Amino acid sequence: AATFAPPVLSHAWTRTPGFARLAKARMGAGSSAPALPPSLPPLPSPPPPPSPDPPSPPPVPPSPPPCPSPSPPPFPPPPSPPPPLSPPPPSPPPPSPPPPWEHTEWARPATFALIAAQLSLGLSHFWWVNARSGWMAFRSEGAVRAASATSSSCVSERALLLVRTAIFLWCFGLLTYSSFYEGPNCLRFFTVWNFIALTAFFGLGTALSCSCCRHLAEHGPVTPDHRIAAATHKVLLELNLPMSVLIAVVVWLVIYPNDAAIAERTGDTTELRRDLSLTSLSMHGANVLFMSLEFFLDALLVAPRHLGLVVSWAMLYGLFNGLQAYWTGDAVYFFMDFTVKTSPLIGAGLTLVLCAAYAAVCVLSALKRRLLGPARCALLGEGHASDDEAPAARYALWSEDLPLKPPRSAADAGSASPSHATASLQRTSPKR
Repeated sequence: AATFAPPVLSHAWTRTPGFARLAKARMGAGSSAPALPPSLPPLPSPPPPPSPDPPSPPPVPPSPPPCPSPSPPPFPPPPSPPPPLSPPPPSPPPPSPPPPWEHTEWARPATFALIAAQLSLGLSHFWWVNARSGWMAFRSEGAVRAASATSSSCVSERALLLVRTAIFLWCFGLLTYSSFYEGPNCLRFFTVWNFIALTAFFGLGTALSCSCCRHLAEHGPVTPDHRIAAATHKVLLELNLPMSVLIAVVVWLVIYPNDAAIAERTGDTTELRRDLSLTSLSMHGANVLFMSLEFFLDALLVAPRHLGLVVSWAMLYGLFNGLQAYWTGDAVYFFMDFTVKTSPLIGAGLTLVLCAAYAAVCVLSALKRRLLGPARCALLGEGHASDDEAPAARYALWSEDLPLKPPRSAADAGSASPSHATASLQRTSPKR
């Protein structure tokens, strides 16, 4: 028999020392050893020791629900690539200058010659007319009284003084502001020339309307300074009244439409806003109202024979503007460019407009003379009456107990001759 190979026993008793000696002895004895019974009932295996349960982990508190994380803002789309640089749109073209054929070499000398001729004729006529009458329209006592008198007994001297003072303060303040704002450059404008004359007129009128000057004008004695102030006041009235009309007409019918056309064509409204500013409205519109109110309240009249003075004033500015344009190249007003061949015609046309404005003022003065009456006009030195009517007019006015002193001598009788003045004094009542 083959060598007995004991089966691999997995029972616990096979691991005892006795079993081991028995097995060794049998293996040494050979095949005589009896074989173990082939099958023995398996001993039940002891139950495995119970393994301790692992400690249960502490209960985990329930975690709060996760806060919803704010969704990231959607990324803006990538910017589109900038368009290729292009040149800015061209600005509207400036007003085109006159074509070359409109500029001529003879236009400037011809215009200067026309202005010089009108200036000489105007001054000569004014001097000749007043030299014939001995300048009585400016230096007589009647002219001194007229500077502070009112147009009617219904208008008080205090009302005239108040109006003159208010207008003078407004014009002086506006002129001071314009001088500080624009500097000496403002003297290039004809408007400023006339506004300075208008301010001086109301300043002199305010002084002449004071009670002390009125008392001296009515009762004497009249000083030379008083006569000069009254004469200057009358000259300024005859200048400013027609010039205010001319300035308003030219600005609102010529300059303003031109500035509006430029603003519409180029989009630049600087000049248009300047035309509608408070300073412009006062100098180009309110000046007419100021002079009209003054002419309605005072007793001054405009003489048609003094047209030469007004024309000379306008031509003096034309000469100044032409010379400064020759030196600086700036004509100030677009219609006063002396290099254009139509400039002599434009100068003649402006002179005609000025004469028309003066004629309109003279018509208003004639109507005012009728309202004043012959007696008051004669006493105030505005002698519209003839030499035969002047003494009777003065006597009629003196007999009304007006607070005016009759002339003390034949030289103070205004337009009346010495014999007529003496006759009028002889007809005065002895009680007076």
